[in-house]
Amino acid sequence: SARILQDKRELLTAVEYLNIANDELEREIRANKRELEMARNIQKGFVPRRIPDWNGLQFWVKFYPLTEVSGDFYDYFTIGSNKFGFMVCDVSGHGVPAALISAIAKLSFNNHRYDSPAEVFSHVNLDILNYVKTEGYLTGFYMLIDPDYNIYYSVAAAPPPFLLRKETGQVERLDGKGTLIGMFGDAGKYYEDR
Repeated sequence: SARILQDKRELLTAVEYLNIANDELEREIRANKRELEMARNIQKGFVPRRIPDWNGLQFWVKFYPLTEVSGDFYDYFTIGSNKFGFMVCDVSGHGVPAALISAIAKLSFNNHRYDSPAEVFSHVNLDILNYVKTEGYLTGFYMLIDPDYNIYYSVAAAPPPFLLRKETGQVERLDGKGTLIGMFGDAGKYYEDR
């Protein structure tokens, strides 16, 4: 019976230690959830909720991250006083690392507003290589619309874009392939303006 009492004490002690460890894990999980929620709110702040009308065009977007934070993002901007730009990108991976890369990429795209989508990709590629150091890459589509509704675009290893013509209802698959952004120093020679 002394052995049973000793085993019971040891078991109770082990259960107490497990309860303490469990409480600590629950505190860490709550802290991680708070940090992820903060990261999600930050990311929501740099992905626009809507795109304003421009030159008679109306835009509609919906953004649902796969997890709390993600590497998918889009943005719009004006180039000079007469062009409207739109881009969509997908960073490799998921979660916090992808979200960090998307934040760096978004800043880079904002710093490189040129009349050539291919030139924008070239500069962003170099920035990503410089800051991310091949720890991740992204694919993208970047287009500019001029006042006469001509579209100029470039593709960086993203699925091909499609154009729906309102007058005919015809859908066209647009050409272009490019290469990944943030993987190769010479990627600039593969981006094409179309």
